[in-house]
Amino acid sequence: MIGIGVKETTFWTQEVKHITAESEKILNEIMDMIKVIALDDGEEVIKLWLHEERGTFTEYKRSRYYDKSIDTKETFLRDYPEKTMWFPFYATEQDNVKYVWIHNLSFRINEERLPDNHAFEQDCTKILTWAKTAVERAIQELKDGTYNERVAKELPYKYRYGTIKRNVFWKYYPDDKRESLEGLTDNEIKEFMNVVKDNELHLENAIEDMTFNKYFDMALTCYKELGYEIFDSVPRTFFKYGEDFGGGVLESEIDFDSVQDFNNFFDGKCGNMGGHPWGIIRGSSRTRINLYPERHGNKFCFHLSGNPNWNVKSLVKCYIALKKINAPFYIYNPQEIIDYLDEVDLVGFVSRDDFPAYCQLSFPNQKVNDFRHFYDESNSEIKNLIDWQKIKEVKLKQ
Repeated sequence: MIGIGVKETTFWTQEVKHITAESEKILNEIMDMIKVIALDDGEEVIKLWLHEERGTFTEYKRSRYYDKSIDTKETFLRDYPEKTMWFPFYATEQDNVKYVWIHNLSFRINEERLPDNHAFEQDCTKILTWAKTAVERAIQELKDGTYNERVAKELPYKYRYGTIKRNVFWKYYPDDKRESLEGLTDNEIKEFMNVVKDNELHLENAIEDMTFNKYFDMALTCYKELGYEIFDSVPRTFFKYGEDFGGGVLESEIDFDSVQDFNNFFDGKCGNMGGHPWGIIRGSSRTRINLYPERHGNKFCFHLSGNPNWNVKSLVKCYIALKKINAPFYIYNPQEIIDYLDEVDLVGFVSRDDFPAYCQLSFPNQKVNDFRHFYDESNSEIKNLIDWQKIKEVKLKQ
């Protein structure tokens, strides 16, 4: 009945570092049990899929998870539709540290206790007792030869990994395409596709006597192309939309018309480059757009970059704007942007336990940068069009 009360997986893992002696005893028993599982060369982490039956509405009403708003069998089945619930289980032991991860709860237990005056031991016997039973069940299924077949057949697609061509995905979800390219016209896309093929850096246009104000002017050109509000002060406009070079440059005593001050900052002699310098559009790693200066002799050229799957419309407009003023720049990963606009790149579906942003390593043999979660209620019509990865089989030691 461990499944009762668990509605959905989350991206956030709660980590437990101090557990009671009884809890640790059960954890150690689990670690001993999984020693029968074989690992491939180079692997260090054991992974299993644990399962548990959801239970009945009558059992739910008697449980401590009972919510009065779910007071009928119909509402119970609506909120807990899956009869069998599945939970990922990972475990490894390295350098006297045991690490176990179950669903969105992890245990990191160091055999050599570190002093912590604020720590208290948590009683995790209930969840670990269930985990022990579920691991025993999985190992028995491995011995019976039924585990891998059952996982391959029954594991919900929301926990699987697969890819689909963007043109197929957008055929079924035109609103996704509209939202992704909103504000970008067909003519702008054609213009970008025509000129981006010449992505060489032309040093004859390089800027000598570079200053911050010259940099701001390039950013301002991009803002106008994007339709942003422009203020009477260029630095003020930049301060609204761009990164502050990571170091409070716009609030410092730097002279924005000084060639020496720009060179000093570029060379790290003043200011602080911070984590995200040279961002003309601030945001997360999915939406930020950067215009990095590159020194060539005593002149500067620039390198435009941004996520080719999450903010393509702004990236394309910035490219067009800089081309209009004949700025000395080139764009990073142009082919990925072209593939996106041509709709020939891949959309990846990842496990609901993953945050769908940084999952490139989940597709080691494919180039995938756009990640989604699979929902039965909204994605069922493309389920059979997705190229699902084969789930890695678990084997016992010989």
